[in-house]
Amino acid sequence: MATSRPFAYNIGSPIPGTSQYGNIAVGVTAQGYNSGVGSVRWWNGPDEDLGWVIAKTNPAGDQPNPDGVPASIAFQRTIGFDDNQFITMSEKLSGYTQTFADGTAAKTWLEANGYWTSYVSGATLIMNLDSTVGIAGATWNDQTAFNNDASLIGGYGTSTYNGNQVLTLDGSSGYVFPDNGFGTDLNTGFTFEIWAYPTTSIDGTLIAEWQGAPPTGWNDAQIAFVSGTINAGVYPNAFSPDPYITGPGFSANNWYDIVMTYDATSGDLKLYVNGAFISTTNGTKANPGGTFLSLGRPDIASSYIGGAINYFQGYIGLWKIWNGAISGASVLGNYNSYKSRYGL
Repeated sequence: MATSRPFAYNIGSPIPGTSQYGNIAVGVTAQGYNSGVGSVRWWNGPDEDLGWVIAKTNPAGDQPNPDGVPASIAFQRTIGFDDNQFITMSEKLSGYTQTFADGTAAKTWLEANGYWTSYVSGATLIMNLDSTVGIAGATWNDQTAFNNDASLIGGYGTSTYNGNQVLTLDGSSGYVFPDNGFGTDLNTGFTFEIWAYPTTSIDGTLIAEWQGAPPTGWNDAQIAFVSGTINAGVYPNAFSPDPYITGPGFSANNWYDIVMTYDATSGDLKLYVNGAFISTTNGTKANPGGTFLSLGRPDIASSYIGGAINYFQGYIGLWKIWNGAISGASVLGNYNSYKSRYGL
């Protein structure tokens, strides 16, 4: 489970160490209730990484805001990222005086009535593999309600970094394989996020796509450390100017939060590293009849995204998948949520 970040009511200048969402200041790192950061008294908020958060200020509370007026924040959180859960929670908060056709309609009503919400239309977190929880023997349990559990195969283990458990892959046979695959769920778009720490400067594949399970058939590498750079791409029907993005350089023994997004409607493929936008290319991805993904194992062809030819050697902290492209602001927010875990 990710660390809950604190929330505070704020209508004044931005508070150092926070991101501002409407009248809500959200801490980028965990803070204690009485820490007094930015002269604001903090309330520990619910974890928006595990479900959508709905918040509303209460003027009758006892948390001081920058104008010296007492206020507090009431929080509600869904138990997952299913749209129906968000709609149900929204209808409950309306006193059941409203019915909503979809999550976007619910979000519109909430915002018009003074709520702040973390709901993002168009992309649902459908797999969350977090190394601090969920590893049980050879199984890595998904923390979402979609049950996309993964098998740990070959040379793998666990270690501790900065006081937190991380998965280790040996660079010769170890990899992660979500057992059920994703069918056609990712055909209209996706976001892959990986926190990876290579312990060697040798090339290493992170994500590869496969037609079948165990990894067989039609395949291509999609994210990898290649020839000193972080590269990302998909198997193209047509992309311009290139079918993949050559990203920034990498070095051994450093953490990288690598995010690739693809929107099939716009054709935009984007790469972000450590919260920063790197580059984009545009085109149409070729999709197999059913999608399986591996983390740490190279594709058989070893010729995509510049030639991703080796197993990954190093630590893995997180692997998340959304069924759509998330925004650059969400990418940065996610990075800020976890960077302290990895000493950044």
